[in-house]
Amino acid sequence: MSRTVFSLLQGACLLLLLSAVEAAAAEIPEPLIKLIRQTCLECHAGETAEGELDLASLPFTLDDRDLRERWILIHDRIHAGEMPPDPTGISAPNRQTLLSALNDAIARADRTDVEANGRGPLRRLTREEYEHNLRDVLQLPLLDIRDMLPEDRVVRRFTKTATGLDMSRVQLAAYLDAAEAALLQAIATSTEPPPSAKYRASGTQLFSATSTFGEREAMFFAFDNKAVEGKALEDLQNDPGLELALFRSAHWPYFGYPRGFVAKLPGEYRVRFSARAVLQTEGYQLQAATEPVPMTFRARKPSGPDVSGDVRATGGIMDIQPQPAVYETTIRLLPTETFEYSLLGLPVPLARNVNGGPPTYR
Repeated sequence: MSRTVFSLLQGACLLLLLSAVEAAAAEIPEPLIKLIRQTCLECHAGETAEGELDLASLPFTLDDRDLRERWILIHDRIHAGEMPPDPTGISAPNRQTLLSALNDAIARADRTDVEANGRGPLRRLTREEYEHNLRDVLQLPLLDIRDMLPEDRVVRRFTKTATGLDMSRVQLAAYLDAAEAALLQAIATSTEPPPSAKYRASGTQLFSATSTFGEREAMFFAFDNKAVEGKALEDLQNDPGLELALFRSAHWPYFGYPRGFVAKLPGEYRVRFSARAVLQTEGYQLQAATEPVPMTFRARKPSGPDVSGDVRATGGIMDIQPQPAVYETTIRLLPTETFEYSLLGLPVPLARNVNGGPPTYR
């Protein structure tokens, strides 16, 4: 008696299950319905469906973007051979039939959606985009208001996904506060322009120290194409003929900026300097290089090798030629920032200490 009741209940459940498939599959292509029944419903149907994917009740309403995304995921899992997990669960021809039916239906729905609504819905600007727009509109290239705004949500690994860029009361207030701060920076506070100032560095003022990480192979001062140090360097410290010879890139550990300069006001600063590309030879002597050396500047706050605050390239890239020449560029600095030399493509010291000594080259 118990077995009979169990069999009847089982049959009733199966009947309801198939009815649900029929109800949810009003628009499903016939080949798709047949193959889903044959290969999928054993694991993906009812309250105990694996992966919480109930194909018996999942609508095939592909004009709904969320549902379409679910069917795209199903298509991709089948295409990758991940479903069904048993390789013998579906033959190669049936797999191709299933994929073709899904692909055609999804492609039609996606094309219709794009033609009607565009590739993506309207969205607000991210905080980076908002900052860049204010920089352009107000002509404030150094404007920094991003951190005044709440972080944008990450949806599908991107912060620019429209569904994640909602607008709350808190965000609206933050965007208004950021706009006000930007406008205050854009408005002149005086009828007179800020005073201009000049700074000239020569001799040992060209560098913040008399050595850097990497020992003499990385940097030294030179006079008449020969390295000088100790008493000789002290005697020549203000001599305009003293040169800074730098042979490493600006990579940690490093700090290399002119001694005694920091910006007092935000803005553009014109830098004019003389330079030449050289080779280091035996005995720390210099000779003309055989090719140019590219360089730029980096804006940063004065500190040691462990940088405090942002570090950013500024001034563009210049090719320093083997012949001595004067170069000029414009750099952008914020208050209390300085600028450091950043040679490109040169070695950097190995960031470890050998036998307790300073970093050495690889």
